[in-house]
Amino acid sequence: MLITDMLEDLGHEVVGPAHDLNEGLALAQTAAFDCAILDISLNGRSSMPIADTLRQRGLPFMFASGYPPDPEDAGFRGVPLLQKPFNMKQVEDALDHEAFRAG
Repeated sequence: MLITDMLEDLGHEVVGPAHDLNEGLALAQTAAFDCAILDISLNGRSSMPIADTLRQRGLPFMFASGYPPDPEDAGFRGVPLLQKPFNMKQVEDALDHEAFRAG
């Protein structure tokens, strides 16, 4: 919830958040939004299926986690990572980063 507050304080409208894989997939498949920030693990389940869906839709996304992405998920190398713990300035910088905006 902290990231939701940070995003709203930065002037962004938040869609979600999704607290589990099914909620995340539903949003990724149907919701209208400009970009996504995904926790790598949602209640112990990988968010990679959500990332796949976002990629198919051509929507930019980044990961937010205290852990690095699984090395076996090689298709996600280069996706920006917002390393936990983070502060509002780091969120703002990550949203402005060229690699994220390029999708």
